[in-house]
Amino acid sequence: MSAPVHTPLRTELPYREDSASLFEVVSDSPWAVFLDSGRHHPGQSRYDIIAAQPYIRLITRGQMTEVHADGTALSRDDPDREALDVVNHVFGGGLSSRLFDEIRERRGLAYSVYSGVSSYTDAGAFTIYAGTQPPHAAEVMELIHEQLALLIKDGITDDELDIAKGYLTGAFELGLEDTGSRMARVASLLVTTGEVRPVGQQVARWDAVQQVDARRVIERILSMPLTVVALGPIDAATAPALRLGSAT
Repeated sequence: MSAPVHTPLRTELPYREDSASLFEVVSDSPWAVFLDSGRHHPGQSRYDIIAAQPYIRLITRGQMTEVHADGTALSRDDPDREALDVVNHVFGGGLSSRLFDEIRERRGLAYSVYSGVSSYTDAGAFTIYAGTQPPHAAEVMELIHEQLALLIKDGITDDELDIAKGYLTGAFELGLEDTGSRMARVASLLVTTGEVRPVGQQVARWDAVQQVDARRVIERILSMPLTVVALGPIDAATAPALRLGSAT
């Protein structure tokens, strides 16, 4: 199979601006930074390049701007993983989350906005995503920053804690009604932890999450700086507003 072909229109090496580096690629392909990265940084893999950039802007032709803010999270067997599930659900994990309510429901600024958590054998990822029209990108990112700062400052409410635990346990049990979902869960646990956790034990772990646990995981994960990737028709004036670091 032949290698993917793309035609870059312009590339610029990373530069320093306000202590944050920026890597630009303008191309017909949104994946140009991955396919062509070695040419601009000899000796570095595509993963080295991405990891080294606190801010990455990919400029492509299109009608929508997509913003991803990502940071490290928890491994599959970390004792705080269930607390992170709860906090994530409150922040951006569902239709009743703060991000969805503030940015989509109240203001209508995004096609989609959410946060998510991925957990693996020895590491994890925390992700914030928003898809919006280019003129709204800076305002959406400002609102995400405000909500993140509020979460770090004040934590979650008791009502939010109860609702999140109820949703996580209920959705988990409903999802196990399908045989394929059951087998996928078993396989995932065996690959990442080497054992299968009983359903009742998993439900109990979510039920056991308390405010002190939520506060601890907010400080561990959400208070850390995030790497932002913006994909779409973004002009140079908008780009600085898309940066999102620690909200403290």
